[in-house]
Amino acid sequence: VSHGSSASFDHHITIFLPEDWLYQVESAFKAINQDGLTSVKKIPDKLLDSSTVTHLFKITKNIDCMMTGMTVDSRSQVQRAHHEKYKYGYEIPVDMLCKRIATISQVYTQNAEMRPLGCCMILIGTDEEQGPQVYKCDPVGYYCGFKATATGVKQIESTSFLEKKVKKFDWTFEQTVETVITLEVGVVTVENPIFRILTEVEIDAHLVALTERD
Repeated sequence: VSHGSSASFDHHITIFLPEDWLYQVESAFKAINQDGLTSVKKIPDKLLDSSTVTHLFKITKNIDCMMTGMTVDSRSQVQRAHHEKYKYGYEIPVDMLCKRIATISQVYTQNAEMRPLGCCMILIGTDEEQGPQVYKCDPVGYYCGFKATATGVKQIESTSFLEKKVKKFDWTFEQTVETVITLEVGVVTVENPIFRILTEVEIDAHLVALTERD
């Protein structure tokens, strides 16, 4: 590791810190938690077409994902997920897809010619046997299923908020949408297992309902 006057950097991406932590893994998590890289739909340039800016991606008919972190790394991981879904000729379950992406991510922490991707993937879908599923995979290859989850710069605050909400009641479709109305909203329900992103008109309708209720 070289320590310069303005910045420090490492020449070998598989060097462990004394705390058994990889430098490049630490950098990958920092990329996820950078301000401005959360999955709130922010348009960085007024000239951009807002309809082309998204953090939600369709993987299969019943599986979509939400990406947080570096945009180019996110798109690369989504492309790999698309590749994996075609491997066996039938619809891949949500948990198996997440496990496969996690395995690939873990390999990136071992090889000198690779680097961990600076992004986090949350997979959402409906399983034929287990119903609605939410899984999250981080840059080191750790994955797990959740009832509700968050990632990014406000992960701690968001997770605390979700823990309180989930304990109080089982959310209806309307309550779920209204809770995350300030974000880009994608939904999947038991009645309609095909994942879709809410339009601005649908979001406005929920905002009106919130205003009238208040």
